[in-house]
Amino acid sequence: MKGEKTTITYDSLGRKTAMDDPQMGYWSYGYDLNGCLTGQTDNKGKVTSLGYDRLNRIVSKNYVGNTSPTDTTDITYNYDSGDYAKGRLSSVQDLSGTTSFTYDKFGRNIQKARNLSTISGTAFSTESEYDALDRETKLIYPDGDHTSYNYDANFLKYVTKIDTYATLGYDTAAVGKISSINYGNTVQTAYTYNPGDQRLNTIITTKSGNTIQSSSYTYDAIGNISAIDDKTTSDVDQGFTYDSLDRLTMALSPNSYAAKYYEYDRTGNMIYNPDSKSAEQSFAFEGDVSNATINGAQYCNGILGRGLSFDGNDTVSISNSDSPQQELSVELWAMRSTGGSGTLVSKSNCFEITCNANGDVIGKIYIGSQAKTVTYTSALTENLWKYVVMTYDGSNLKLFVNAGTPTTLSATGNIHSNTSPIILGTNYSGRIDELNIWGRTLTANEISIKFEAIPNRAPNQPYTAAPIPSDFCSGVSGTQYTFKFKGWDVNGDNLTYVIDWDVDNIQDTLDTRSEVSNGTEVQVEHSWTVTQDTSFGIRYKAIDSHGAESSWSPTYYISIGTPKQTALEEPHLFGSAGILQNTSYVATGTIGETTTGKSQNSTYIAYSGYTGGICSNNSLAVMASGQSDPGNTEATPPTKLTMAQLETISGTTDVESAIKQYKDQVVKDKNGNMLISNNRWIKYDYENRPVKIATLATISGTATVLETTDLVYDFEGQRIFKTISQNGSEVSKTLYIGTVFEQTGSEETKYMYAGSQRIAMKNQSGTVSYFHSDHLGSTHLMTNATTGLIVRTNKYFPYGSSFETSGTTDDKHKFTGQVLDDDTNLYYYGARYYDPNIGTFITPDTFIQDSYDPQTLNRYTYCRNNPIKLVDPDGNTPILAAMYLFDAYMTAVAASPDFQTDVMFLAQAYEQYQNQPSFMEGANVVFAAGALAVPGISGSQVKAGRELAEATLHARQAETAVKGVSAAKSEYAGVRQASEYLKSLDVSRIDRKKILESFDVRTIQMEKAGERTFGLRFYDNITAFPKGQTLFETFSGQINRVNLSLPYKWNNMSGIAQWQIREGATYFSGRAASQFSYGSQYIGGAKQFYVPSRLDLRYPY
Repeated sequence: MKGEKTTITYDSLGRKTAMDDPQMGYWSYGYDLNGCLTGQTDNKGKVTSLGYDRLNRIVSKNYVGNTSPTDTTDITYNYDSGDYAKGRLSSVQDLSGTTSFTYDKFGRNIQKARNLSTISGTAFSTESEYDALDRETKLIYPDGDHTSYNYDANFLKYVTKIDTYATLGYDTAAVGKISSINYGNTVQTAYTYNPGDQRLNTIITTKSGNTIQSSSYTYDAIGNISAIDDKTTSDVDQGFTYDSLDRLTMALSPNSYAAKYYEYDRTGNMIYNPDSKSAEQSFAFEGDVSNATINGAQYCNGILGRGLSFDGNDTVSISNSDSPQQELSVELWAMRSTGGSGTLVSKSNCFEITCNANGDVIGKIYIGSQAKTVTYTSALTENLWKYVVMTYDGSNLKLFVNAGTPTTLSATGNIHSNTSPIILGTNYSGRIDELNIWGRTLTANEISIKFEAIPNRAPNQPYTAAPIPSDFCSGVSGTQYTFKFKGWDVNGDNLTYVIDWDVDNIQDTLDTRSEVSNGTEVQVEHSWTVTQDTSFGIRYKAIDSHGAESSWSPTYYISIGTPKQTALEEPHLFGSAGILQNTSYVATGTIGETTTGKSQNSTYIAYSGYTGGICSNNSLAVMASGQSDPGNTEATPPTKLTMAQLETISGTTDVESAIKQYKDQVVKDKNGNMLISNNRWIKYDYENRPVKIATLATISGTATVLETTDLVYDFEGQRIFKTISQNGSEVSKTLYIGTVFEQTGSEETKYMYAGSQRIAMKNQSGTVSYFHSDHLGSTHLMTNATTGLIVRTNKYFPYGSSFETSGTTDDKHKFTGQVLDDDTNLYYYGARYYDPNIGTFITPDTFIQDSYDPQTLNRYTYCRNNPIKLVDPDGNTPILAAMYLFDAYMTAVAASPDFQTDVMFLAQAYEQYQNQPSFMEGANVVFAAGALAVPGISGSQVKAGRELAEATLHARQAETAVKGVSAAKSEYAGVRQASEYLKSLDVSRIDRKKILESFDVRTIQMEKAGERTFGLRFYDNITAFPKGQTLFETFSGQINRVNLSLPYKWNNMSGIAQWQIREGATYFSGRAASQFSYGSQYIGGAKQFYVPSRLDLRYPY
C-alpha cells in the first residue's frame, strides 16, 4: 500500500541484522564470528537457531521452544561419512526420518536413500548415473524401474527405457530452442519461432496426420502475448490486454469464459478478480485492525465477537490503496444508537454508506465526479443490529438490509478510484462490525446466506433491579392467573418464550410458545386456572428464530390456598419479575405492588419486588429496555475466534467455527501467512509452511464434513508426505519422493522428464500416459501410450483455475505443470502454495526480487500479475514462460571446451587432494564459477551447495578456493578482488552475487581509470537510451541487453552514449557472461564494467 516501506538493517560487515516489513513484520538475525547465521527470530517471536562445524558447515537447525514435534522437529546434518564423502553431506535427520547420500569418486550424488521411520516406517531410494560431463544418463526409481537419457553433442536427445519415451529436436536458427518432441506413442509436437525476435510462434501436436493441438501466439510491441488462437477449436481462442506495467487487465474468450477483467493497485494488489470469492479487504475487530488509526472509537460487543462503538465524535481511519472500479460490494453490520445518524463507512469521492435520524440508509458511489445514490428507508431500527450491503455490478447500484429485497438504481461506468483511506464512523452514534469490501458483486443468494450464517446470539434481557424476597403471597384456587412476558431481541428476530412450571425438574417443562413479530416489543400472555391448593414455581426464557436462548429468569414461587413466604434464587441482572402496567391503567390486588422502585418509558411501567395480598390476575413481566449498559443489558454475543486463537486451535468444532466465522475473508498471521483464505483454515510450522489445511467439504451431494490435510516436509523444504482425513478419520496417504515418484496407498506413480519438462507418467499397472503442454507448461492434453488417443483435456482461466476438464485419465499436474491438491484447491509450487482462485500465493515471498521495481515488492503477487507471459517454477522466482520451455530441455552441463578442461583437470586431481578441505571447497567453487560462463548452467545444477555465492559471502575464501588448482588460480583471482571491493562498498550479498554472475568470472579484473572514454549503453525493455540520456541517480532499475535488472551494470556499446570514467576511479571490468532473455540466448563476450557511483562518471560533451 501507499506509504508502506520495508526497512532492512545491516551491520558494519554488511550482514542483514533486522527487517521490518509491512507484510512479514519485524525479524532479527544473529551471526557468529565467521559470519554464519546463528539465529533468526520472526515476528511471532519464534526462534530458529543454527549450528556449524569448524568448516562453517551447518550441522543443526533447532526450533527453539517448539512444543509440537508433529509440526516441526530439529534437524541434524552429518558430513564426511562414507566413500568419496569428504567435504560432503552424508546424511540428515529431520521430521520425516533419515536421508542418506552416496557419492562416486567425482563427488556426484549417485544415491539418495530415505528411511521414513517417523512417518511410515518404510525406506525408499533413487539412484543416478552420469557421463563424463556430469550429465545424468540414468534415473533408477525406488521400485527398480528406470529412465535413461541420451545426448547429442550439447543437448538432450532421447528419453528412453526399452522403448523411447521421447525424442527431442532443436531449432538450429533459434539456437538451443526445442523444435520437436516425438513421443513414444507416435504423437508429435512441433514448435516454431519468429525468425526476427525468436519468440514462440506455434505449438502443433499431431497424431497420424490429425491435429489434436494447434496454438499460435501473437505478441504486442513489448513482448506480451496479445492473442492465442486455437486452430483445432475456436472454443479456447483468447485475447489479452495489459496496463502500462504489463499486468493483465482483460482476457477475452468469446466461446468459453467470455470476458475476465482484472484490476490492481499501484503495488500489485489485485483489487478485482472475477474468479475470487474472497473479500478484497476484510476487517475483523477481534485484534488490532490492520493499518488502522482509531480516533476515540471503543471496542465493544459486536454482532459476532468484538466490534467498534462510536459516539458521534469518533472515527477509524484505515490505510488503503486504489479501490475496485468495475464492480464493488461493501458489507457491514450496524446498530444505530437512539437518535443516531452519520456515516458508517466512506472512501472520499469513491463510495460511502450513511444513515439519518429516521433510520434511512443511503448508499452512494462516484462515477467520475457524479454521485449515484440509492436509499433504503426506515432500515436501521434503533438499538438493533442490521446487516447492510451495497453492491455495484457496472449496471445497477443496489442496497440490501437484512438480506431483503434491495432498492436499486440504474448506473453505468467505472467507480472513481484513489488512495484515500477508508473512514468509519464520521458523526455516527452506534456500532459497526464485520466490515468487508469486495472487488466483485455479491449476489442476492450470497447475501442471504451470509446473513443467515451469523451464529446464534442469545436474546437480550432487560436490566432492572434484582428481585428480593418479600411478604407472604397466596392465591385462590379456581382462579384464572395470567402471566405476561415482554423481551428484547438485539437482532430483531422473532421470539419464543418457554415457561417452566416445575422447579424440581427443570427438564420437565411445559413449553408454551408464542411467536412475536419481527423487531417489535410485545407482551405475550399465558393464562391458566389452578383447581386445587398448591405451591409452585415459575421461570421462563426466550428463544430467537435461530434457536439462541437467553438465560433462565429467576424462579418465582407462589402458594395457592396456603400462605407461604416468597422465595427467590440468587439475584440476577438479566431479568426480573414485576407487574407491567399501561400508564393509563393501574392494576390492583395483584402481585407486584411496588417495593423497590420502578422503570418506565412512555408506554410501560415495570415494578420490581413483591408484597402480600390476594393473588388474582397475576402479572409477571419483563420490560424491554435500551442497550446502554454493556455486560448487564446485553447478552454476550457469539464468540468469534481471535487471531491468536486461530493459530492455536486444533479441535474439530473450533476449526469449523473458524472457517464459518471468517467465511470469504482473508486473515493473516503476524508473519503474513494466510490463516484463513478462501474458506480454508491453515496451520503453519516454524518455517512458515502449511502443515495442516482444513476445509468444509461436501460429500455424497449433501453431507458436510471437515476435511483436513496434514503435510510433512524434509530438511530441504520439499513436501514428502500428505494425509487426508474426514471428520478425523483417515482417507488417504501420499508419499512423495522428489517429483519422480509417488505412492498413495498401494498405488505407485512414476514420472519421466526431459530436463524439467514432464513427458510421461506410468502407473502401478504399467500403463503409460503422455503429457502435452501449452507455452506455460500447463497440461493441456494427455494421450494414451498405445493408441495415442486423447484421454484428458484441461482448459484454464488466466490465473490457473480450471474452467473445463474432461477425460478418463487424470493427473494432478495441471497449471504450469505444478501439482494441484484437489483436497485444498491449492497448487504446490515448492517454496510456496498458490491459490488460483484468488490469483496470489498464500504466504509472502521471503525474497525481495528487485528493490527498485515496485511490482516485485508485493510479496504475494503471482508472476508480476502477468500469468500469460511468466511462470514461477519454484514459487520464488518468476521467469519468462518461453525461457522455461527452453531451459526444460537443456543439458545439465554444457560441453564448453574450456569447462570440459576444468572438469577433467579437477577429476584427475581429486584422488590426490580429496582429503584436503581447501581443495574440496576450491573444486566446487571452480565448478560453479566455470558453469556461470557456460550457456544453460545454473549453480543449482552444479554442486548447488558450493556455488559462487560462497565466494561472494566470504570473499577471502575465493583465493583459498583455488588452492591446489594452480592452473585456475590466476584465472579466478579477480573474483576475490571484485568480491572484496563490492563488500567494501556495502553492496548486499544478493547484489554481489548477481553482479559477479553477470560477468565471465575468469575475465574480471580490477582497474583504475585514466583519461579514457567508454561507450556505456543503457537498456530499458530492450530499447537503448538515446545519446546523452541522463543517468538515474542511483544507477538502479536499468535493464541491460538481457533484461537482467541490476544496479551499477551496463554493457559497452561504442558510439551510443559516450561517458567518461573519472580519472583515478576504481572499477572492474570483464567479458559479459552468457545469458538468456525473451526466449533467446545472448552468447556474451562484450566488454562490461562495474562503476560504483554516479560521481565516477561524467558526460564529456
